[in-house]
Amino acid sequence: MPGGGHEQGYEVYFSSEIKKWKKGSYFIVISSGQSGIIREIKEGLLNCGLSEETDFTVFNKFVENREGINDIKDYLFGYSRNYGQKVNGFKIFTHSRNAGTVKRIVVLGGSTSDCGYNTTIRNWTEWLEMILYDKGYNVEIWAGGIQGYASSQELMKLIRDVVVLKPDLVISFSGINDATGLGIMDGHPFMMQSVKYLLKDESTTIEYGLRNDEEPSSIWFMNMRMMQSICKVSNISFLGILEPFPFYDRRKNPDKFARVFFEENVQQRIFKFYDNVKEQIVNEEYLIDLSNLFIDKPEMIYDYIHCDTKGNRLIAESIEKHIIMYL
Repeated sequence: MPGGGHEQGYEVYFSSEIKKWKKGSYFIVISSGQSGIIREIKEGLLNCGLSEETDFTVFNKFVENREGINDIKDYLFGYSRNYGQKVNGFKIFTHSRNAGTVKRIVVLGGSTSDCGYNTTIRNWTEWLEMILYDKGYNVEIWAGGIQGYASSQELMKLIRDVVVLKPDLVISFSGINDATGLGIMDGHPFMMQSVKYLLKDESTTIEYGLRNDEEPSSIWFMNMRMMQSICKVSNISFLGILEPFPFYDRRKNPDKFARVFFEENVQQRIFKFYDNVKEQIVNEEYLIDLSNLFIDKPEMIYDYIHCDTKGNRLIAESIEKHIIMYL
């Protein structure tokens, strides 16, 4: 059971699927979800009459034992991060070379840009700051990627948090979370499933707005255009990057991990998303396609999309080539 949720929600999954399993079966829950979501998974299993350690165990190494990193509640997104710095939702990397003007770059995205997702591996955002520093640029990187966030959450975070920072450049590194739809409420791309857990004790009916059943690729493009427009009127440069998806060229024979992690309908949704985006992205100058970056480098990927330290450095080097003009 991968972390991030089921498209129909945890409650439906537990009530309709878990109970079909015969007594004596053993569940191993592998997750990189937020601690609050992990509690919900445990509660769901316990409510089905299962006992922890006897009937199931949870493996969640990326969330536990992360010194200096705290998952925090956020009533717009459900959750965010605090790194012990002055601001929530960002980790700041800066090594000013001189007293000159410091260029500020804000990165938005999901777990692939989240410095708290896997602290055993240097994230590409930190690599980018190091590469730019070594080349003599005076920059600071505000890494604002949060696990599970899709482009709709990036758009809201841009409006709420990023514009007031007055950065020189905003980078959106996204795609896979829009493509899978996991963690997002069905028909409500601006609402993460985790929000309902924060609101579950509310006595009144919760309204999530009108349904939006547009194709995920259409929603992604619209969010990119809106972020670019907001940045333009705010005198901020914007660059949208379609993040790598290593299995794009192997849809007829996907990696065994991908087959385990994603149900077949989710796999097809991912391929459809990347097909549509890759076809249209060439028409937008502020959008960059890095989806094929790891096609011939599978050794750099340790699951369906997250890469090792070398892979993250390759991402940073690839992005660095596109942002020099803004520095």
